[in-house]
Amino acid sequence: MTATNILKPRRQKSRYNLNMRRIAGQLRLHREYWLVAHIDPELGRYYREGFNRANRFVGVKVGDTHWGPHVSIVRNEEPPRLALWNLYHERDIEFYYEPVYKTNGKHIWFDVICDEMMRIRERLGLKQPPFYNLHLTLGTYHRTSDADPTVIRIPPSLLVAGEIQEVTRGEPSNDDIE
Repeated sequence: MTATNILKPRRQKSRYNLNMRRIAGQLRLHREYWLVAHIDPELGRYYREGFNRANRFVGVKVGDTHWGPHVSIVRNEEPPRLALWNLYHERDIEFYYEPVYKTNGKHIWFDVICDEMMRIRERLGLKQPPFYNLHLTLGTYHRTSDADPTVIRIPPSLLVAGEIQEVTRGEPSNDDIE
């Protein structure tokens, strides 16, 4: 082995990228076995309004959800370690989100990365990763006309270095964010 091979740095893939933003939220227990991180409703309103302005002639509109903008950490799953359930109510938590709109035709969301949320699931004895990847739900998707809902525009303020980004349709995947 030569000295050049020994000193060559290894490239590691990161789940984070430069477009990701950090935000704080507060954990709350809802219904039976729902643990949700709520964020400032104004941030959700900001992103919904940007989406709606950019798509006002396309025939789609995004409205608020029942719980406002949130990340569901536990979604109707009874935790095996139920004794720990109440420990997380009203705790503050920080996480990263990538402001790239995604939709399944019912909701609009951004992907989320948060090791602490995954540790909470692990401590409660829940499977890793969750059925749906962690994501920040911004609102519900409504068609306002018969226009083609697959043609969706991204607000210019969210474009990265002039690149054209498309809204991804489908369920949140379990792939890592590259």
